[in-house]
Amino acid sequence: MSLQGKEVDLIHGGIIGDNSDPARSTVLKDLRITNLNMAVGPKADKTVLVYAENGTKMTVANTNTVATTGNPTATITDGGFYDNTDSKDKWGYAVPYHAISKNTTMFYSKGVWDNATHKFGLNFPAGTDTLPTEVVVESPVDMVSKAGTAYFADQGGKNNSK
Repeated sequence: MSLQGKEVDLIHGGIIGDNSDPARSTVLKDLRITNLNMAVGPKADKTVLVYAENGTKMTVANTNTVATTGNPTATITDGGFYDNTDSKDKWGYAVPYHAISKNTTMFYSKGVWDNATHKFGLNFPAGTDTLPTEVVVESPVDMVSKAGTAYFADQGGKNNSK
């Protein structure tokens, strides 16, 4: 979450995320990740692709409109492999078994917002304490890791898929 440029609003009594006065314009937006496709190779063990903590809300998507070998348009996958036999990248379920990772977690959310920890004092809207860390996945997911976990929430975190 970026607060750059908001310092003046806070000094003059603005509340982070309060958009009741258009002149303040302090509304916070989700952290957005687009075009996510990450090849996790066979030597990787216990890898995490997307990690959010401490009340962060993150929205993740693959907005790629071009299908690739083994990966339909706009699908997020952890499998990727360059095939020397035909000189093409392979994605998702087209990746051979010997080239996939082990114990990968694709989306991990942990914890809740705790103003006592972050120490924003009164500069945060009422009702935000204990809101969960949240990962929202807006694209289909192809999980290929051996013994992998697509969505994992811990200590009050939350994962949603659309």
